Amino acid sequence: MRASHRRIIAATSAVAAVLGTGLALAVSPATAAARPAPDRAVATTWFQLRSGDLANACVSENGTGSSIAGVPCTSNHSDFWEWTSTGELLNEHSGKCLSVTGSDPGVYVNTCGNNHAQLWLNQPVPVIAGGKLYSYTEFVNVHTRESLALNATTSGTAVVQQSSGDTLWTLP
Repeated sequence: MRASHRRIIAATSAVAAVLGTGLALAVSPATAAARPAPDRAVATTWFQLRSGDLANACVSENGTGSSIAGVPCTSNHSDFWEWTSTGELLNEHSGKCLSVTGSDPGVYVNTCGNNHAQLWLNQPVPVIAGGKLYSYTEFVNVHTRESLALNATTSGTAVVQQSSGDTLWTLP
């Protein structure tokens, strides 16, 4: 039996054991293999980076600079992103890619350059709550191996990278 089939059977057994208990089940990266951003067809598919943890919060670039923030989701082009064929998250408004600096927890946008600090993995995270299965995504940076997250503060919502965990995102 192939390893991928064993993972599916193990995940299915774990889901069946938890179903209906109201407990959340998060599959670890060892169980759910990371998948790179999907190749896109000729037509561009823009989507919002919408938090699964904070109600109606999206990652948005801020004007023509490099700053980004967690803001209420709108139809503004600054809120929309797409996967490039190389695994970058490209902002529709600025044409810049989501980037990290390394040890600094901050995240910003910068000119796209196929740099490993701009490459992201899209990891599926199934969660069971109240007997229902929800599908979330965790975005992990290739350079730092940390996850994209929103951190609500008194001065606003910062976009940061943090250790994998409670960093869930919804996709259309």
